[in-house]
Amino acid sequence: MVEAAQHGSSSAAAPHRSTAGRPGAAPRPGPAPRHERTLIGLDTAAANGSHGGRPPAVDADMLAVALRRREAKESVTAIAEHLGVGRSTLYRTLAAYDEAAATTEAPRISDPRVVPSDNRL
Repeated sequence: MVEAAQHGSSSAAAPHRSTAGRPGAAPRPGPAPRHERTLIGLDTAAANGSHGGRPPAVDADMLAVALRRREAKESVTAIAEHLGVGRSTLYRTLAAYDEAAATTEAPRISDPRVVPSDNRL
């Protein structure tokens, strides 16, 4: 093993890229680590206006319908069935909306399309 390491043929002593066929040459730098390439790609996509992630289950139009029906005292179960989303999803969305409305200037219920600026809905 010592003899193999002296001649550069041991895999434990081999640099990232092979220098075989290039005696005395320094190893070529390899590509950037995967996480760095990923971050670069995400930054490039964000600069182009594309943000990843799962789309919200309840969009602004659905939220507007849910708020109007909630104001009319309809049950959350009935609203969720009408919108085609789960009750827990609708409860979370309404809670996030209520929290955003309480921490910012309260949006008018007559204009329920107001969505918090952090897009948590």
